[in-house]
Amino acid sequence: MFTTLSQDLDTTPRMLGWHHSRAACQEALDRGEMLHLLAETTNRCDFDCEYCYTVLSTVDGDAFHAKPLSGELALDERLALIDAAAALGAKSYDIVGAGEPLIDSLCLKQIEHAVTRGLQPIVFTNGSVLGSPRRGHRMAERLWELGVTVVVKHHGPADVHDRIVRRKGAAERRDRARTTLM
Repeated sequence: MFTTLSQDLDTTPRMLGWHHSRAACQEALDRGEMLHLLAETTNRCDFDCEYCYTVLSTVDGDAFHAKPLSGELALDERLALIDAAAALGAKSYDIVGAGEPLIDSLCLKQIEHAVTRGLQPIVFTNGSVLGSPRRGHRMAERLWELGVTVVVKHHGPADVHDRIVRRKGAAERRDRARTTLM
């Protein structure tokens, strides 16, 4: 039986790292602290999603996601950002990428660092790496060991998903990623 919406929102289980009680939010505000760091860590991506805003500003032929953008943060800069967020009270660290975080060679290093600083990592992924027969299980195991919350993007039925991300077979990999994570 529901009591009030605000009470239910404070007690209902949520995705680890994304739910902060009203009291925790108010305490952080009162202390001038942050709770959540969200970072786009790389432009590299193996998809070409029709909704991706980076397409609007970075299109350079068909391979605009093939390499990092100039000016992307180096590892030491990313780790410093995590350190600064932890010092400001952050409890979680979202890695969303303007591309696919799990193809970024620096991704696991920053996740490992965030964990040592007490942040709950949350990774938003298209599932291509986790759905890979070659790398998927190994990556899923490492993310599990680190306690990472993983969100696999899902754009609907297979044909719709593949059309939106502009990659045939992407939905199949997405589904394998979910199975691997289970």
